[in-house]
This record gives sequence, structure tokens and C-alpha cells, in this order.
Amino acid sequence: MERNTEFNERIRALAERIHEGFDYISVEEARREILLWISETRQINALKLRLEPPELTEEEWSDLDNFVIRRSMGMPFAYILGRTNFYGLELAIGPGVLIPRPETEELVDRCMDWLVNRIENGASNLRILDLCAGSGCIGVAIGRSLADKMRNREIHRATLDITFSDLSGYALEYARMNGDVYAEPGLSFSAVEGDLMAPFRTSNAPPFDLIACNPPYVHPDEIPLLSPETYLHEPREALFHSNPPALYIEILKQCQAFLKPGAAMMMELSPYIHEVVKLLCEQEFPDCETRIETDLSGKSRFLIFTCK
Repeated sequence: MERNTEFNERIRALAERIHEGFDYISVEEARREILLWISETRQINALKLRLEPPELTEEEWSDLDNFVIRRSMGMPFAYILGRTNFYGLELAIGPGVLIPRPETEELVDRCMDWLVNRIENGASNLRILDLCAGSGCIGVAIGRSLADKMRNREIHRATLDITFSDLSGYALEYARMNGDVYAEPGLSFSAVEGDLMAPFRTSNAPPFDLIACNPPYVHPDEIPLLSPETYLHEPREALFHSNPPALYIEILKQCQAFLKPGAAMMMELSPYIHEVVKLLCEQEFPDCETRIETDLSGKSRFLIFTCK
């Protein structure tokens, strides 16, 4: 009992330090994160951790203190831990790479439904592009999930050739790392560095069955709507664009030539711009279909683009 009391008092004092340094995090939230950090780094069940606090060595308390220092500066938990969970997978992540969001998992859901249907209609070799890939979360989640369905005989076998593309070579290192973890026979990952489709034009790359993209769609005027740890620590080039609607049209223009017949483009977008983006698409691509779909919270979040 005495050890439990001492442990909880030290944890409380560390939580207060986080709150004092970065008051957007409450003391209780900081306490939960500290316990999660211990659980993740020591592989201790979260419930057991609360019922039977471990006896940490001074070296382990020192490591915990280093976590507190970084968290009190607002550095995101995922960056400090070096990994995050996305679509049931553990992915490597770090400063300079956008942290995957839950709404992007919903984009993966839509990609999965579309690709499963394509396989059921006879596709045996799928080429998929994760454009503006960052950590590669979309491509890895699609690849691993389709491979699992094939393994469980839920869908027919098909080879999966998935490409990550990003302007940031640093982010692509994480995409490569994550792809290497989940690659297997019949599921391959590759990475291409460059501005949108420029490297594919240079190499005369063959077209894709699906292009998925989560581009920088936050206007700088929207900074007050973001959490401080997001705009202070996550890469600005992956978050912000001075004219997001124009960016979507440019991406679609460049991608059109790299879509197979009947292929699709699926993109995440800001609910604040969905109407203007749809209007511009209808003006620029009158022979194509542009559909806006909502996320689980009812916000217009996804653009589905197909051409005849």
C-alpha cells in the first residue's frame, strides 16, 4: 500500500509538470498519458498497472522524466513513443511526419470497399497509389487488409502493387519502414519522391486502379481551429495550403492520365471547402463523376472521383 501511494504521488507530480508546461493538457489527461507511456514501454497491462503499480528503477523514472519534459513542450505523444496505431496496425511515426487521424481510417474503408468490388469483378493485379503518403498509413492499411481478406478466403487472390509518393523524402523513409514491416508475397510496396505526379510522368509509369490521397487541405486562417500540439509540432507542408480548392483541381488534373479505365480517385478534404471543390470539379471535369461523402460525424469529408 505504501509503495502504491508513493508511485501515485510521483505520477501526480509529473502530471502537474506537464500541465504547467503545456496547459492545454489537463492534469488528469497528463496522468493517463504517463500511465499509457509506462504501459506501452514496459508492456504492462493497463488495468494491472493501476491495480499493481510496478516498482520502477531510478533509470526508468529518469526515462519517464524525459517523456514529461517533451510532453510539457506539447510534443505529440505519438512522436515521443515513435509509433501509433492506425486501422489496427502499428506504424512507425516521428517528428516531420503527419500523425494519422481517425477520419483517414474512414477513407481507407471506402478504398477497401471499392477494391474488394474490383477484385470480385475479376481484377487479379491491382496497382494502388498512396499520393501525399506521409507515413504510408493509407497504402499500408489497404495492402494489409486486402491481404488478410485473401488469406481468410473472403476474396479471390490478387497481387497488390502499392506505391507511396510524397514530396518529403524524410516522410517517405517512414513509409518505406512501415511498408517493409507488412510486405509479403503478393503484396509489394515501393516509394517515389517528387511533386504530385511529376515523377510518374518522367518514368512513363503505368496507370493505377486506385489513387488515394490525403493532401494538405487546411487553410492557414484555420489555425485557431487546430489543437496547439498539431500546429506547433506537425509538419506545416503536410497540413497547410494557401488555396486548397485549387490544389484539389491540380491533383485531379495530374492524376487523370494515370487512372486505368474504370479506376477511381479517393481523397480526404476539409468540410469547409467541399461545396466549392465539387463545383470546380463539375466545371473542370464535366465527363467525370464527383461525389462527396460524409464521415461518421456527418461532416462532408471525402471526395470520390471517377471518369468514364
